[in-house]
Amino acid sequence: MRRIGRWVLLAFVLTCVLVSAVFFLLHRWISTDDFRSRAQAQASEVLGREVRLGALAVDIWPLPAVALNRVEIGTRPLIRIERIEVRPVVAALFSGRLELSTLLVRQADLSQAAVDDLLAARLARRSTTAAGSKPAPSASAKGTTARPADAPADEVLTVVVPRRVVLDSATWRSANGSVTMFNADARLDPQALPDELVVTLLAGPLQGARLSLQRQAQAEQAGPPARDWNLAMELAGGTVKGKLQMPQPSGSGNALELDGQLETRNVELGVLLRAQRLQAEGSASGERGAMSGKLEASTTFRIRAAEWSGVREGLQSQSRVVVHQAVIHGIDLARAVRSVGLSRGGQTRLDTLAGQVQTRGRAVDLRNLVASSGALSATGQVSVAPDRQLQGRVDVSLGAKMVGKAVGVPLLVEGTLDKPQVRLTRAALAGAAIGTLIMPGVGTGAGATLGDKIGKSLKDLFGK
Repeated sequence: MRRIGRWVLLAFVLTCVLVSAVFFLLHRWISTDDFRSRAQAQASEVLGREVRLGALAVDIWPLPAVALNRVEIGTRPLIRIERIEVRPVVAALFSGRLELSTLLVRQADLSQAAVDDLLAARLARRSTTAAGSKPAPSASAKGTTARPADAPADEVLTVVVPRRVVLDSATWRSANGSVTMFNADARLDPQALPDELVVTLLAGPLQGARLSLQRQAQAEQAGPPARDWNLAMELAGGTVKGKLQMPQPSGSGNALELDGQLETRNVELGVLLRAQRLQAEGSASGERGAMSGKLEASTTFRIRAAEWSGVREGLQSQSRVVVHQAVIHGIDLARAVRSVGLSRGGQTRLDTLAGQVQTRGRAVDLRNLVASSGALSATGQVSVAPDRQLQGRVDVSLGAKMVGKAVGVPLLVEGTLDKPQVRLTRAALAGAAIGTLIMPGVGTGAGATLGDKIGKSLKDLFGK
């Protein structure tokens, strides 16, 4: 028995020595300038932009991995990554197969402009390849072999998908310079779709937000894996929960097709709008958003995008929205009614604001708006253009407690989302002037309403 134990121990020691020697030789080979130059050239060929590697190494502890340090991709601006670790499945290596356990990316510095440039380079490379002929690569790696929808027929990609992808302290810079730092941890299936995903925002306009995605369990039946996920977010003091569905590939050529239903509860609207403004303008201003209050919403959406860069334009959504204890900043509706003229600045406090919100790409429509607060009530609709310009109309009514007599006037909403303004329609303004001459106070509001109705009738009559 003792002799068997010695042989087992000797075999274990020899195996450890052999494995260590293999890793040592591999480390020496990978760390040479010749290997680094070849790796840079191949990576540049694949990405369509120059890739520079500071150093390559083979690590044994804590887990075997190939490490790339100080990686730069020559986009405009540069993409910089402090370290990339690729951890293989060791047992698969001894069987002659390449399987990736984990892809760990540390301190990546990404920007919207750089990603757009990289996607454009990839598209240009595919277009160039379409004019020539390229044989399909052979590989013993375990992965997915697929041809992108917009790639030429003879270009086949063999992708080795890691089981897990981790982004550690990554930085994202929006098109206007807003900076967000985050961690992400995803477990992927062989098609590179997430089984689980967790994203935590460490710094930025929505610091502290957390998103988790969990693939729904699939009934025991033959067929492709389920493409449905449960989503949960902790955001701006509230929650967003829902379901996402990705249709099975239909040959439409779209890079992304996604449908979803979301339920939003007790989210601070002011925090969201301020974050949106920071993303749009890259400003660190502490100014409040256009509105604040507790947001509740039920949303359905769909995304159809031929390219990843067109996801925002391919988004369509419909929401039923209620904002409790709403405050509209930049407009004082009560003052606008009293003055019967142009109004800028101030604020309007509302008990509730409800309506429907529709988005088409970057354009937003707010329809069937109904607001109430004590003696003030308002209805109307407003559109928000992609450049944040406002265009709409609200009909505001004030009770007798506020102006002595119950009055109501129609107001046009103009300006921008950050600096809104309201004014009377031309017909309403003429009616208000006549009403003031006849009966100050109540006559002003009644005249404005009557003038607007007359204006509408004339518009319908003459078709203008």
